[in-house]
Amino acid sequence: TKIAAMAFAYCSNLERIRLSENTESIPLSTFTLCKKLKKIVFRGVVSSIASKAFWGCENLTEIELSDNLVTVDMSAFLNCASLKTVRE
Repeated sequence: TKIAAMAFAYCSNLERIRLSENTESIPLSTFTLCKKLKKIVFRGVVSSIASKAFWGCENLTEIELSDNLVTVDMSAFLNCASLKTVRE
C-alpha cells in the first residue's frame, strides 16, 4: 500500500493513525502539522519514514515501531515536543 507525500498534511483534527499492514513507507511530509495527533502504530512492513513525515505534530506522545523499520530520516519527527514514548 502506498501513501502519497503530504496525503494527510494539515489535517488538524486527526488524532490517531492505524496504517494498513501492507504500508511500505511514510513519504515526505505525510502527516505534517497534524496538531492533534497523539499516537502512531506502525505495523507490518513499514521500512522507512521520510523527512518531515510528522513535522509539527506537537501533541504526539507515543510511537510503536514496525519490526521491519530500517530508515528514519533525522527530521521525520521534527518539532514533536510532546513525544515521550517510542516502543518496538
